[in-house]
Amino acid sequence: MLIQLLVLLIRTLTGYLLAAGQVLSARHTVEWGLRLAPASADLWSLRGRILLRLTAGGTRWRGDAAQLLEEARTAYARAADLRPRDPEIWREHGLVLQNLAWVLAVRGGGTPRPDLLGAAAAEYTRVLDVQPRRAEVLHERAMTRAGLRAGLPDAEALGWLEAALADLDRSLDLRPHAPEVALHRAEVRSDLAGIHHRAGRKALEVDLRRAGLEDCARALRLRPGWQPLLLRQGREATALAAMGDDPAKNGDLAIAATTTVLREQPRHLQALIARSQARVAAACRLCVQGDARAALVWRQALTDLDAALEAAGLRGREEIIALRGGALAQWAEAQDRAGDGVAAREAWQAAVEAFDQAVDDDPADARRLAGRAAALACLADRAEPVEQAVQLRRRAVLDFGQALALRPDDAAALAGRAMARCGPVATAAEARQALGEADHALTLYPEHAGVRGARRHCLLALIVALPSGPERGDVLATTLGECALGLAAAPTDPLAHYDHARVLFLSGRAAEAYRALEQAIHLAPGLRLTARRDPVWGPVAAGAGFRRLGIGGSPTRGTTAAPPAEPPRCLHMREWGEGVRQGAVYSFQGVTPG
Repeated sequence: MLIQLLVLLIRTLTGYLLAAGQVLSARHTVEWGLRLAPASADLWSLRGRILLRLTAGGTRWRGDAAQLLEEARTAYARAADLRPRDPEIWREHGLVLQNLAWVLAVRGGGTPRPDLLGAAAAEYTRVLDVQPRRAEVLHERAMTRAGLRAGLPDAEALGWLEAALADLDRSLDLRPHAPEVALHRAEVRSDLAGIHHRAGRKALEVDLRRAGLEDCARALRLRPGWQPLLLRQGREATALAAMGDDPAKNGDLAIAATTTVLREQPRHLQALIARSQARVAAACRLCVQGDARAALVWRQALTDLDAALEAAGLRGREEIIALRGGALAQWAEAQDRAGDGVAAREAWQAAVEAFDQAVDDDPADARRLAGRAAALACLADRAEPVEQAVQLRRRAVLDFGQALALRPDDAAALAGRAMARCGPVATAAEARQALGEADHALTLYPEHAGVRGARRHCLLALIVALPSGPERGDVLATTLGECALGLAAAPTDPLAHYDHARVLFLSGRAAEAYRALEQAIHLAPGLRLTARRDPVWGPVAAGAGFRRLGIGGSPTRGTTAAPPAEPPRCLHMREWGEGVRQGAVYSFQGVTPG
Protein backbone atom coordinates (compact mmCIF):
# COMPACT_ATOMS: atom_id res chain seq x y z
CA MET A 1 0.00 0.00 0.00
CA LEU A 2 2.85 2.36 0.82
CA ILE A 3 4.47 1.68 -2.56
CA GLN A 4 1.19 2.42 -4.33
CA LEU A 5 0.87 5.74 -2.51
CA LEU A 6 4.47 6.58 -3.39
CA VAL A 7 3.85 5.84 -7.07
CA LEU A 8 0.68 7.94 -7.02
CA LEU A 9 2.57 10.84 -5.40
CA ILE A 10 5.39 10.67 -7.94
CA ARG A 11 2.95 10.52 -10.86
CA THR A 12 1.08 13.56 -9.52
CA LEU A 13 4.28 15.52 -8.93
CA THR A 14 5.73 14.75 -12.37
CA GLY A 15 2.41 15.74 -13.93
CA TYR A 16 2.73 19.21 -12.36
CA LEU A 17 6.39 19.46 -13.38
CA LEU A 18 5.63 18.48 -16.98
CA ALA A 19 2.76 20.96 -17.14
CA ALA A 20 5.18 23.66 -15.97
CA GLY A 21 7.75 22.65 -18.59
CA GLN A 22 10.20 21.29 -16.00
CA VAL A 23 10.99 18.14 -17.97
CA LEU A 24 14.44 17.53 -16.46
CA SER A 25 13.08 17.89 -12.92
CA ALA A 26 10.32 15.42 -13.79
CA ARG A 27 12.94 13.00 -15.06
CA HIS A 28 14.95 13.20 -11.83
CA THR A 29 11.79 12.69 -9.79
CA VAL A 30 10.84 9.54 -11.66
CA GLU A 31 14.34 8.11 -11.45
CA TRP A 32 14.30 8.72 -7.67
CA GLY A 33 10.98 6.90 -7.50
CA LEU A 34 12.32 3.94 -9.47
CA ARG A 35 15.08 3.49 -6.93
CA LEU A 36 12.37 3.08 -4.29
CA ALA A 37 9.88 1.12 -6.43
CA PRO A 38 11.84 -0.67 -9.21
CA ALA A 39 8.94 -3.02 -9.98
CA SER A 40 6.45 -0.29 -10.86
CA ALA A 41 5.28 -0.55 -14.46
CA ASP A 42 3.69 2.92 -14.13
CA LEU A 43 7.03 4.54 -13.27
CA TRP A 44 8.94 2.71 -16.00
CA SER A 45 6.31 3.79 -18.53
CA LEU A 46 6.42 7.36 -17.18
CA ARG A 47 10.21 7.38 -17.49
CA GLY A 48 9.96 6.33 -21.12
CA ARG A 49 7.36 9.06 -21.79
CA ILE A 50 9.59 11.74 -20.26
CA LEU A 51 12.64 10.60 -22.23
CA LEU A 52 10.59 10.68 -25.43
CA ARG A 53 9.46 14.21 -24.62
CA LEU A 54 13.07 15.31 -24.06
CA THR A 55 13.83 14.45 -27.70
CA ALA A 56 10.97 16.61 -29.00
CA GLY A 57 11.21 20.27 -29.90
CA GLY A 58 10.49 22.94 -27.35
CA THR A 59 12.69 21.60 -24.54
CA ARG A 60 16.04 22.92 -23.35
CA TRP A 61 17.66 19.51 -23.55
CA ARG A 62 20.62 19.39 -25.92
CA GLY A 63 21.71 15.80 -25.30
CA ASP A 64 21.99 12.82 -27.63
CA ALA A 65 18.49 12.08 -28.93
CA ALA A 66 19.40 8.56 -30.00
CA GLN A 67 20.76 7.75 -26.53
CA LEU A 68 17.61 9.11 -24.88
CA LEU A 69 15.40 7.04 -27.19
CA GLU A 70 17.45 3.91 -26.48
CA GLU A 71 16.91 4.53 -22.75
CA ALA A 72 13.20 5.06 -23.39
CA ARG A 73 13.11 1.81 -25.39
CA THR A 74 14.62 -0.04 -22.44
CA ALA A 75 12.16 1.60 -20.04
CA TYR A 76 9.13 0.51 -22.08
CA ALA A 77 10.52 -2.98 -22.49
CA ARG A 78 10.78 -3.19 -18.68
CA ALA A 79 7.25 -1.81 -18.29
CA ALA A 80 5.91 -4.38 -20.77
CA ASP A 81 7.57 -7.19 -18.81
CA LEU A 82 5.89 -6.00 -15.62
CA ARG A 83 2.49 -5.37 -17.28
CA PRO A 84 2.35 -7.47 -20.46
CA ARG A 85 -1.28 -6.71 -21.38
CA ASP A 86 -1.30 -2.91 -21.34
CA PRO A 87 -2.11 -1.46 -24.84
CA GLU A 88 -0.92 2.00 -23.82
CA ILE A 89 2.56 0.66 -23.09
CA TRP A 90 2.59 -1.06 -26.50
CA ARG A 91 1.56 2.15 -28.21
CA GLU A 92 4.16 4.33 -26.49
CA HIS A 93 6.83 1.72 -27.12
CA GLY A 94 5.91 1.93 -30.81
CA LEU A 95 6.31 5.71 -30.74
CA VAL A 96 9.80 5.37 -29.25
CA LEU A 97 10.85 2.79 -31.88
CA GLN A 98 9.42 4.96 -34.69
CA ASN A 99 11.25 8.07 -33.48
CA LEU A 100 14.49 6.16 -33.00
CA ALA A 101 14.34 4.85 -36.58
CA TRP A 102 14.10 8.40 -37.96
CA VAL A 103 16.70 9.90 -35.62
CA LEU A 104 19.24 7.27 -36.67
CA ALA A 105 18.32 7.84 -40.33
CA VAL A 106 18.93 11.60 -40.07
CA ARG A 107 22.22 11.03 -38.29
CA GLY A 108 23.40 8.48 -40.86
CA GLY A 109 22.08 10.38 -43.88
CA GLY A 110 20.21 7.29 -45.07
CA THR A 111 16.85 5.58 -44.86
CA PRO A 112 15.12 4.78 -41.55
CA ARG A 113 15.96 1.44 -39.97
CA PRO A 114 13.38 -1.07 -41.28
CA ASP A 115 13.82 -3.35 -38.25
CA LEU A 116 12.84 -0.52 -35.89
CA LEU A 117 9.93 0.60 -38.06
CA GLY A 118 8.74 -2.99 -38.41
CA ALA A 119 8.86 -3.44 -34.64
CA ALA A 120 6.92 -0.17 -34.18
CA ALA A 121 4.26 -1.30 -36.66
CA ALA A 122 3.96 -4.60 -34.78
CA GLU A 123 3.38 -2.74 -31.50
CA TYR A 124 0.65 -0.60 -33.09
CA THR A 125 -0.96 -3.71 -34.53
CA ARG A 126 -1.08 -5.27 -31.05
CA VAL A 127 -2.96 -2.20 -29.84
CA LEU A 128 -5.39 -2.27 -32.76
CA ASP A 129 -6.09 -5.96 -32.27
CA VAL A 130 -7.67 -5.15 -28.89
CA GLN A 131 -8.76 -1.55 -29.61
CA PRO A 132 -9.58 -1.41 -33.34
CA ARG A 133 -11.15 2.07 -33.19
CA ARG A 134 -8.06 3.93 -31.94
CA ALA A 135 -7.86 6.60 -34.65
CA GLU A 136 -4.53 8.02 -33.42
CA VAL A 137 -2.92 4.56 -33.45
CA LEU A 138 -4.16 3.93 -36.99
CA HIS A 139 -2.54 7.23 -37.97
CA GLU A 140 0.74 6.28 -36.28
CA ARG A 141 0.82 2.84 -37.90
CA ALA A 142 0.11 4.42 -41.27
CA MET A 143 3.13 6.70 -41.02
CA THR A 144 5.30 3.77 -39.90
CA ARG A 145 4.18 1.72 -42.88
CA ALA A 146 4.82 4.65 -45.20
CA GLY A 147 8.35 4.89 -43.78
CA LEU A 148 8.96 1.19 -44.45
CA ARG A 149 8.77 1.82 -48.19
CA ALA A 150 12.00 3.90 -48.11
CA GLY A 151 14.80 2.37 -50.14
CA LEU A 152 12.59 -0.41 -51.57
CA PRO A 153 11.86 -1.08 -55.27
CA ASP A 154 8.62 0.46 -56.46
CA ALA A 155 6.79 -2.89 -56.58
CA GLU A 156 7.46 -3.53 -52.88
CA ALA A 157 6.99 0.09 -51.82
CA LEU A 158 3.54 0.08 -53.45
CA GLY A 159 2.23 -2.48 -50.94
CA TRP A 160 3.42 -0.54 -47.89
CA LEU A 161 1.98 2.73 -49.21
CA GLU A 162 -1.39 1.17 -50.01
CA ALA A 163 -1.52 -0.33 -46.50
CA ALA A 164 -0.67 3.10 -45.06
CA LEU A 165 -3.40 4.72 -47.14
CA ALA A 166 -5.95 2.19 -45.87
CA ASP A 167 -5.01 3.03 -42.26
CA LEU A 168 -5.31 6.76 -42.94
CA ASP A 169 -8.74 6.25 -44.52
CA ARG A 170 -9.94 4.43 -41.39
CA SER A 171 -8.39 7.05 -39.11
CA LEU A 172 -10.16 9.88 -40.93
CA ASP A 173 -13.47 8.03 -40.80
CA LEU A 174 -13.11 7.82 -37.02
CA ARG A 175 -11.67 11.32 -36.58
CA PRO A 176 -12.85 13.44 -39.53
CA HIS A 177 -11.69 16.76 -38.08
CA ALA A 178 -7.97 15.96 -37.92
CA PRO A 179 -6.11 18.14 -40.45
CA GLU A 180 -2.75 16.42 -39.85
CA VAL A 181 -4.25 13.08 -40.93
CA ALA A 182 -5.62 14.65 -44.11
CA LEU A 183 -2.20 16.16 -44.84
CA HIS A 184 -0.44 12.82 -44.37
CA ARG A 185 -3.01 11.12 -46.58
CA ALA A 186 -2.25 13.65 -49.31
CA GLU A 187 1.48 12.95 -48.90
CA VAL A 188 1.02 9.17 -49.11
CA ARG A 189 -1.15 9.61 -52.20
CA SER A 190 1.58 11.75 -53.73
CA ASP A 191 4.14 8.98 -53.12
CA LEU A 192 1.79 6.45 -54.71
CA ALA A 193 1.26 8.80 -57.66
CA GLY A 194 5.04 8.98 -58.14
CA ILE A 195 5.24 5.17 -58.38
CA HIS A 196 2.42 5.07 -60.91
CA HIS A 197 4.10 7.88 -62.87
CA ARG A 198 7.32 5.91 -63.16
CA ALA A 199 5.33 2.91 -64.36
CA GLY A 200 3.45 5.01 -66.92
CA ARG A 201 0.02 4.60 -65.33
CA LYS A 202 -1.12 8.15 -65.98
CA ALA A 203 -4.81 7.70 -65.17
CA LEU A 204 -4.05 6.32 -61.71
CA GLU A 205 -1.53 9.09 -61.10
CA VAL A 206 -4.05 11.79 -62.00
CA ASP A 207 -6.74 10.25 -59.78
CA LEU A 208 -4.39 10.09 -56.80
CA ARG A 209 -3.19 13.67 -57.20
CA ARG A 210 -6.76 14.95 -57.56
CA ALA A 211 -7.69 13.10 -54.36
CA GLY A 212 -4.62 14.62 -52.69
CA LEU A 213 -5.81 18.09 -53.65
CA GLU A 214 -9.20 17.31 -52.10
CA ASP A 215 -7.45 16.23 -48.89
CA CYS A 216 -5.58 19.54 -48.82
CA ALA A 217 -8.75 21.55 -49.36
CA ARG A 218 -10.51 19.59 -46.62
CA ALA A 219 -7.68 20.14 -44.14
CA LEU A 220 -7.36 23.85 -45.01
CA ARG A 221 -11.01 24.34 -44.09
CA LEU A 222 -10.13 23.00 -40.65
CA ARG A 223 -6.81 24.79 -40.34
CA PRO A 224 -6.60 27.79 -42.71
CA GLY A 225 -3.16 29.06 -43.61
CA TRP A 226 -1.26 25.99 -42.36
CA GLN A 227 2.00 26.15 -44.31
CA PRO A 228 2.66 22.41 -44.78
CA LEU A 229 -0.81 22.05 -46.26
CA LEU A 230 -0.36 25.01 -48.59
CA LEU A 231 2.97 23.61 -49.82
CA ARG A 232 1.46 20.19 -50.44
CA GLN A 233 -1.45 21.80 -52.27
CA GLY A 234 1.00 23.75 -54.43
CA ARG A 235 3.03 20.66 -55.32
CA GLU A 236 0.02 18.52 -56.25
CA ALA A 237 -1.59 21.29 -58.30
CA THR A 238 1.71 21.86 -60.13
CA ALA A 239 2.03 18.17 -60.99
CA LEU A 240 -1.52 18.09 -62.35
CA ALA A 241 -0.95 21.24 -64.40
CA ALA A 242 2.23 19.78 -65.89
CA MET A 243 0.28 16.67 -66.95
CA GLY A 244 -2.34 18.78 -68.71
CA ASP A 245 -5.10 18.26 -66.14
CA ASP A 246 -6.96 21.58 -66.15
CA PRO A 247 -3.57 23.36 -66.38
CA ALA A 248 -4.84 26.94 -66.07
CA LYS A 249 -6.88 26.31 -62.92
CA ASN A 250 -4.33 24.06 -61.23
CA GLY A 251 -1.44 26.31 -62.16
CA ASP A 252 -3.15 29.35 -60.65
CA LEU A 253 -3.98 27.33 -57.53
CA ALA A 254 -0.35 26.24 -57.11
CA ILE A 255 0.99 29.78 -57.49
CA ALA A 256 -1.62 31.19 -55.10
CA ALA A 257 -0.93 28.55 -52.40
CA THR A 258 2.83 29.04 -52.43
CA THR A 259 2.54 32.81 -52.61
CA THR A 260 0.43 32.73 -49.42
CA VAL A 261 3.32 31.05 -47.62
CA LEU A 262 5.85 33.52 -49.03
CA ARG A 263 3.85 36.53 -47.83
CA GLU A 264 4.57 35.44 -44.26
CA GLN A 265 8.07 34.04 -44.89
CA PRO A 266 9.64 35.59 -48.01
CA ARG A 267 12.73 33.35 -47.71
CA HIS A 268 10.85 30.07 -47.19
CA LEU A 269 12.96 27.69 -49.26
CA GLN A 270 10.32 25.02 -49.87
CA ALA A 271 7.77 27.63 -50.97
CA LEU A 272 10.22 29.34 -53.34
CA ILE A 273 11.03 26.03 -54.99
CA ALA A 274 7.38 24.99 -55.23
CA ARG A 275 6.34 28.33 -56.74
CA SER A 276 9.19 28.22 -59.25
CA GLN A 277 8.00 24.79 -60.43
CA ALA A 278 4.43 26.05 -60.75
CA ARG A 279 5.59 29.06 -62.75
CA VAL A 280 7.76 26.91 -65.04
CA ALA A 281 4.74 24.75 -65.85
CA ALA A 282 2.61 27.85 -66.47
CA ALA A 283 5.27 29.48 -68.67
CA CYS A 284 5.60 26.35 -70.80
CA ARG A 285 1.85 26.12 -71.28
CA LEU A 286 1.59 29.79 -72.29
CA CYS A 287 4.55 29.43 -74.66
CA VAL A 288 2.95 26.52 -76.50
CA GLN A 289 -0.29 28.50 -76.78
CA GLY A 290 1.57 31.49 -78.21
CA ASP A 291 0.65 33.70 -75.25
CA ALA A 292 2.95 36.72 -74.89
CA ARG A 293 2.87 36.38 -71.09
CA ALA A 294 5.06 33.25 -71.28
CA ALA A 295 8.36 35.16 -71.17
CA LEU A 296 7.27 37.18 -68.11
CA VAL A 297 6.17 34.09 -66.17
CA TRP A 298 9.42 32.34 -67.13
CA ARG A 299 11.46 35.26 -65.76
CA GLN A 300 9.43 35.10 -62.54
CA ALA A 301 10.25 31.39 -62.23
CA LEU A 302 13.97 32.12 -62.61
CA THR A 303 13.68 34.89 -60.01
CA ASP A 304 12.20 32.39 -57.57
CA LEU A 305 15.08 29.99 -58.23
CA ASP A 306 17.60 32.80 -57.69
CA ALA A 307 15.93 33.64 -54.36
CA ALA A 308 16.02 29.95 -53.40
CA LEU A 309 19.75 29.85 -54.16
CA GLU A 310 20.29 32.73 -51.76
CA ALA A 311 18.18 31.09 -49.04
CA ALA A 312 19.69 27.59 -49.34
CA GLY A 313 22.73 26.15 -47.63
CA LEU A 314 25.70 24.78 -49.56
CA ARG A 315 24.19 21.38 -50.27
CA GLY A 316 20.84 22.95 -51.09
CA ARG A 317 22.45 25.27 -53.64
CA GLU A 318 23.73 22.33 -55.67
CA GLU A 319 20.30 20.72 -55.62
CA ILE A 320 18.69 23.93 -56.85
CA ILE A 321 21.21 24.20 -59.68
CA ALA A 322 20.10 20.72 -60.76
CA LEU A 323 16.50 21.87 -60.52
CA ARG A 324 17.35 24.86 -62.74
CA GLY A 325 18.67 22.40 -65.33
CA GLY A 326 15.35 20.57 -65.28
CA ALA A 327 13.43 23.84 -65.61
CA LEU A 328 15.55 24.86 -68.60
CA ALA A 329 14.84 21.51 -70.25
CA GLN A 330 11.10 22.07 -69.84
CA TRP A 331 11.39 25.57 -71.28
CA ALA A 332 13.36 24.24 -74.23
CA GLU A 333 10.64 21.67 -74.91
CA ALA A 334 7.99 24.36 -74.92
CA GLN A 335 10.04 26.62 -77.23
CA ASP A 336 10.63 23.73 -79.60
CA ARG A 337 6.95 22.80 -79.55
CA ALA A 338 6.09 26.39 -80.45
CA GLY A 339 8.50 26.32 -83.39
CA ASP A 340 11.33 28.48 -82.00
CA GLY A 341 14.28 26.19 -82.63
CA VAL A 342 16.91 28.83 -81.90
CA ALA A 343 15.58 29.59 -78.43
CA ALA A 344 15.12 25.87 -77.76
CA ARG A 345 18.75 25.14 -78.64
CA GLU A 346 19.96 27.93 -76.35
CA ALA A 347 17.84 26.62 -73.46
CA TRP A 348 19.07 23.04 -73.95
CA GLN A 349 22.67 24.26 -73.96
CA ALA A 350 22.02 26.13 -70.72
CA ALA A 351 20.41 23.00 -69.27
CA VAL A 352 23.51 20.95 -70.11
CA GLU A 353 25.73 23.53 -68.40
CA ALA A 354 23.54 23.49 -65.27
CA PHE A 355 23.56 19.70 -65.14
CA ASP A 356 27.33 19.67 -65.70
CA GLN A 357 27.74 21.65 -62.49
CA ALA A 358 25.23 19.48 -60.66
CA VAL A 359 26.84 16.21 -61.79
CA ASP A 360 30.29 17.47 -60.81
CA ASP A 361 28.89 18.03 -57.32
CA ASP A 362 27.42 14.50 -57.09
CA PRO A 363 28.41 12.09 -59.90
CA ALA A 364 26.38 9.30 -58.25
CA ASP A 365 22.99 11.05 -58.58
CA ALA A 366 21.00 9.14 -61.21
CA ARG A 367 18.48 11.96 -61.69
CA ARG A 368 21.15 14.50 -62.55
CA LEU A 369 22.87 12.10 -64.95
CA ALA A 370 19.59 11.33 -66.70
CA GLY A 371 18.72 15.03 -66.92
CA ARG A 372 22.05 15.84 -68.55
CA ALA A 373 21.71 12.90 -70.92
CA ALA A 374 18.29 14.12 -72.03
CA ALA A 375 19.58 17.62 -72.76
CA LEU A 376 22.58 16.21 -74.65
CA ALA A 377 20.27 14.08 -76.80
CA CYS A 378 18.22 17.18 -77.60
CA LEU A 379 21.29 19.11 -78.65
CA ALA A 380 22.35 16.19 -80.81
CA ASP A 381 19.14 16.50 -82.80
CA ARG A 382 20.00 20.14 -83.53
CA ALA A 383 23.77 19.81 -83.95
CA GLU A 384 25.73 20.28 -87.16
CA PRO A 385 27.82 18.75 -88.60
CA VAL A 386 26.87 15.09 -88.19
CA GLU A 387 30.11 14.33 -86.34
CA GLN A 388 29.13 16.71 -83.54
CA ALA A 389 25.69 15.12 -83.28
CA VAL A 390 27.25 11.66 -83.02
CA GLN A 391 29.58 12.85 -80.26
CA LEU A 392 26.70 14.37 -78.28
CA ARG A 393 24.69 11.17 -78.63
CA ARG A 394 27.59 9.12 -77.35
CA ARG A 395 27.84 11.34 -74.29
CA ALA A 396 24.09 10.94 -73.75
CA VAL A 397 24.35 7.14 -73.99
CA LEU A 398 27.17 7.12 -71.44
CA ASP A 399 25.21 9.30 -69.01
CA PHE A 400 22.12 7.13 -69.38
CA GLY A 401 24.28 4.08 -68.77
CA GLN A 402 25.68 5.55 -65.55
CA ALA A 403 22.17 6.47 -64.40
CA LEU A 404 20.97 2.92 -65.08
CA ALA A 405 23.90 1.48 -63.14
CA LEU A 406 22.53 3.37 -60.14
CA ARG A 407 18.83 2.78 -60.88
CA PRO A 408 18.56 -0.26 -63.20
CA ASP A 409 14.78 -0.20 -63.55
CA ASP A 410 14.33 3.50 -64.37
CA ALA A 411 11.83 3.54 -67.23
CA ALA A 412 12.77 6.97 -68.54
CA ALA A 413 16.50 6.19 -68.61
CA LEU A 414 15.92 2.81 -70.28
CA ALA A 415 13.84 4.43 -73.01
CA GLY A 416 16.22 7.37 -73.29
CA ARG A 417 19.31 5.26 -73.84
CA ALA A 418 17.54 3.19 -76.50
CA MET A 419 16.50 6.32 -78.37
CA ALA A 420 19.87 8.04 -78.01
CA ARG A 421 21.44 5.09 -79.82
CA CYS A 422 19.09 5.53 -82.79
CA GLY A 423 20.53 8.62 -84.45
CA PRO A 424 20.11 9.45 -88.13
CA VAL A 425 23.27 7.50 -89.03
CA ALA A 426 22.53 4.43 -86.89
CA THR A 427 23.37 1.10 -88.50
CA ALA A 428 20.97 -1.84 -88.55
CA ALA A 429 23.01 -3.55 -85.81
CA GLU A 430 22.83 -0.44 -83.60
CA ALA A 431 19.10 -0.12 -84.21
CA ARG A 432 18.55 -3.77 -83.31
CA GLN A 433 20.50 -3.34 -80.08
CA ALA A 434 18.47 -0.27 -79.18
CA LEU A 435 15.25 -2.10 -80.05
CA GLY A 436 16.25 -4.91 -77.71
CA GLU A 437 16.66 -2.40 -74.89
CA ALA A 438 13.29 -0.84 -75.66
CA ASP A 439 11.64 -4.30 -75.68
CA HIS A 440 13.20 -5.04 -72.29
CA ALA A 441 11.89 -1.76 -70.92
CA LEU A 442 8.44 -2.56 -72.31
CA THR A 443 8.35 -5.87 -70.44
CA LEU A 444 9.01 -3.94 -67.22
CA TYR A 445 6.62 -1.07 -67.96
CA PRO A 446 3.97 -2.15 -70.48
CA GLU A 447 1.79 0.89 -69.73
CA HIS A 448 4.52 3.52 -69.99
CA ALA A 449 3.86 5.82 -72.95
CA GLY A 450 7.48 6.94 -73.08
CA VAL A 451 8.78 3.38 -73.30
CA ARG A 452 6.31 2.52 -76.06
CA GLY A 453 7.30 5.68 -77.91
CA ALA A 454 10.95 4.66 -77.63
CA ARG A 455 10.18 1.28 -79.16
CA ARG A 456 8.38 3.00 -82.04
CA HIS A 457 11.38 5.26 -82.58
CA CYS A 458 13.79 2.30 -82.60
CA LEU A 459 11.63 0.43 -85.11
CA LEU A 460 11.67 3.45 -87.42
CA ALA A 461 15.45 3.67 -87.14
CA LEU A 462 15.69 -0.02 -88.06
CA ILE A 463 13.44 0.51 -91.11
CA VAL A 464 15.68 3.30 -92.37
CA ALA A 465 18.81 1.19 -91.85
CA LEU A 466 17.47 -2.01 -93.49
CA PRO A 467 17.61 -2.65 -97.24
CA SER A 468 14.44 -3.54 -99.11
CA GLY A 469 13.32 -7.08 -98.45
CA PRO A 470 11.01 -9.30 -96.40
CA GLU A 471 12.53 -8.28 -93.07
CA ARG A 472 11.95 -4.62 -93.80
CA GLY A 473 8.34 -5.34 -94.71
CA ASP A 474 7.78 -7.17 -91.44
CA VAL A 475 9.29 -4.29 -89.44
CA LEU A 476 7.10 -1.80 -91.32
CA ALA A 477 3.97 -3.78 -90.38
CA THR A 478 5.06 -3.96 -86.74
CA THR A 479 5.76 -0.23 -86.68
CA LEU A 480 2.35 0.60 -88.12
CA GLY A 481 0.83 -1.39 -85.26
CA GLU A 482 2.90 0.54 -82.74
CA CYS A 483 1.77 3.83 -84.26
CA ALA A 484 -1.86 2.74 -84.02
CA LEU A 485 -1.37 1.96 -80.33
CA GLY A 486 0.28 5.34 -79.75
CA LEU A 487 -2.50 7.26 -81.48
CA ALA A 488 -5.19 5.32 -79.62
CA ALA A 489 -3.56 6.14 -76.28
CA ALA A 490 -2.90 9.82 -77.09
CA PRO A 491 -4.84 11.11 -80.13
CA THR A 492 -3.47 14.64 -79.72
CA ASP A 493 0.19 13.66 -79.33
CA PRO A 494 2.10 15.31 -82.21
CA LEU A 495 4.95 12.80 -81.98
CA ALA A 496 2.60 9.89 -82.51
CA HIS A 497 1.21 11.61 -85.62
CA TYR A 498 4.70 12.44 -86.86
CA ASP A 499 5.99 8.89 -86.46
CA HIS A 500 2.83 7.62 -88.14
CA ALA A 501 3.50 9.95 -91.05
CA ARG A 502 7.06 8.63 -91.39
CA VAL A 503 6.07 4.97 -91.43
CA LEU A 504 3.23 5.64 -93.86
CA PHE A 505 5.66 7.37 -96.21
CA LEU A 506 8.19 4.53 -95.88
CA SER A 507 5.34 2.11 -96.71
CA GLY A 508 4.64 3.97 -99.96
CA ARG A 509 1.41 5.62 -98.80
CA ALA A 510 2.47 9.19 -99.53
CA ALA A 511 -0.97 10.85 -99.51
CA GLU A 512 -1.82 9.44 -96.09
CA ALA A 513 1.65 10.38 -94.86
CA TYR A 514 1.15 14.02 -95.83
CA ARG A 515 -2.18 14.14 -93.98
CA ALA A 516 -0.61 12.67 -90.84
CA LEU A 517 2.32 15.08 -91.12
CA GLU A 518 -0.05 18.02 -91.51
CA GLN A 519 -1.87 17.00 -88.32
CA ALA A 520 1.43 16.69 -86.45
CA ILE A 521 2.57 20.15 -87.55
CA HIS A 522 -0.81 21.64 -86.62
CA LEU A 523 -0.29 20.33 -83.07
CA ALA A 524 3.39 21.30 -82.92
CA PRO A 525 4.81 23.78 -85.46
CA GLY A 526 8.33 22.92 -84.31
CA LEU A 527 8.01 19.65 -86.22
CA ARG A 528 8.58 21.62 -89.43
CA LEU A 529 12.26 21.88 -88.54
CA THR A 530 12.36 18.23 -87.50
CA ALA A 531 10.89 17.19 -90.84
CA ARG A 532 13.31 19.41 -92.74
CA ARG A 533 16.26 17.64 -91.10
CA ASP A 534 14.76 14.14 -91.22
CA PRO A 535 16.41 11.95 -93.91
CA VAL A 536 13.17 9.99 -94.30
CA TRP A 537 11.67 12.93 -96.20
CA GLY A 538 14.77 13.52 -98.32
CA PRO A 539 13.27 12.18 -101.59
CA VAL A 540 10.37 14.67 -101.43
CA ALA A 541 11.97 17.53 -99.50
CA ALA A 542 11.71 19.86 -102.48
CA GLY A 543 8.22 18.70 -103.51
CA ALA A 544 4.95 20.57 -103.56
CA GLY A 545 3.62 18.65 -100.57
CA PHE A 546 6.36 20.00 -98.34
CA ARG A 547 5.95 23.53 -99.63
CA ARG A 548 2.22 23.37 -98.93
CA LEU A 549 2.98 22.44 -95.30
CA GLY A 550 5.43 25.33 -94.96
CA ILE A 551 8.41 23.06 -94.40
CA GLY A 552 10.55 24.57 -97.10
CA GLY A 553 11.11 27.88 -95.26
CA SER A 554 13.35 28.63 -92.33
CA PRO A 555 12.08 28.64 -88.75
CA THR A 556 11.19 31.94 -87.15
CA ARG A 557 10.69 33.04 -83.60
CA GLY A 558 7.21 33.39 -82.26
CA THR A 559 5.42 30.76 -84.35
CA THR A 560 2.30 29.67 -82.51
CA ALA A 561 0.29 26.47 -82.40
CA ALA A 562 -3.24 25.49 -81.51
CA PRO A 563 -3.56 24.76 -77.78
CA PRO A 564 -2.85 21.04 -77.33
CA ALA A 565 -4.85 18.71 -75.12
CA GLU A 566 -1.65 17.03 -73.91
CA PRO A 567 1.11 18.81 -71.94
CA PRO A 568 4.09 20.05 -73.95
CA ARG A 569 6.73 17.43 -74.68
CA CYS A 570 10.14 17.77 -76.16
CA LEU A 571 10.08 17.08 -79.88
CA HIS A 572 13.57 15.64 -79.96
CA MET A 573 13.71 14.00 -76.56
CA ARG A 574 10.44 12.39 -77.66
CA GLU A 575 8.32 10.32 -75.32
CA TRP A 576 10.93 9.68 -72.67
CA GLY A 577 11.47 13.40 -72.20
CA GLU A 578 8.53 13.69 -69.80
CA GLY A 579 9.92 10.96 -67.56
CA VAL A 580 13.38 12.48 -67.44
CA ARG A 581 11.90 15.90 -66.78
CA GLN A 582 9.96 14.52 -63.81
CA GLY A 583 13.15 12.84 -62.62
CA ALA A 584 14.77 16.26 -62.48
CA VAL A 585 12.11 17.54 -60.07
CA TYR A 586 13.82 17.03 -56.75
CA SER A 587 12.47 16.50 -53.26
CA PHE A 588 13.87 19.18 -50.96
CA GLN A 589 12.75 17.68 -47.64
CA GLY A 590 16.30 17.75 -46.31
CA VAL A 591 17.34 21.16 -47.63
CA THR A 592 17.55 23.79 -44.91
CA PRO A 593 17.96 27.54 -45.33
CA GLY A 594 21.48 28.85 -44.96
